[in-house]
Amino acid sequence: MACEATTAHLMAVVQGVKRASQISPVAATAAVNECFERWGLPEEIKIDNGYPFVNPHYMDIPSKTKMWWIGLGINVIQNTPAVPQENGAVECLQGICARWANPYIINSKSELQTALNDISDFQRNHYQIPGKEYKTRIQLYPELENNPRKYDPQLFDMELVYQYLAQNIWERRIKENGSVHFFGKPIYLSTKFGKQDTFITFDPSARQWIFRNRHGTFLKSSSNAVPRQKEIIEFAVMSKN
Repeated sequence: MACEATTAHLMAVVQGVKRASQISPVAATAAVNECFERWGLPEEIKIDNGYPFVNPHYMDIPSKTKMWWIGLGINVIQNTPAVPQENGAVECLQGICARWANPYIINSKSELQTALNDISDFQRNHYQIPGKEYKTRIQLYPELENNPRKYDPQLFDMELVYQYLAQNIWERRIKENGSVHFFGKPIYLSTKFGKQDTFITFDPSARQWIFRNRHGTFLKSSSNAVPRQKEIIEFAVMSKN
């Protein structure tokens, strides 16, 4: 995890898997929570379009992690697919950490974690940047240590999530059996709507999905599959790796 504005490396939590796509969303979210506890809440957070924070098969559906961050008052930016340069700071720091830590000569997960902790501290607090009058990042950006947005899980506000959902429109094709798969669950409309396109919005006051056809005609409302505060908090805070 890195601060894009300062290019400071903040934290890396080693996971016992070979690829990032194999990290469980619960473990990844817990790692980011650790970063929040140390550095406070950011105004914005950037993610790409793959696991563990996004299901690449349903990129328009916010994951529980994304909704957790939104409920904490963070603006979540989802990068454009196949445009890695939008995440340039992290991509660069990954290369630096790999060169400095040289994981090929490290024998255990704990050794790698120690090496990354040391690298993070050096990059942020001790490396003197030639193009910045040989000052360290922490000298240049002392506000890193003085973030007023402190992390507290009790700050989570589900209304912020519902407001976010209300800003979106989803398009789905109704199956022949009259249902659509949405937010991980089947929602039944009617067989008479089979093979039609439906446009889905969210009513935050009624806490319901609203289904309309392409002409704007109301088809159905449903509270099925509406995200709930309890399930998001349990996922983000109470679950164990």
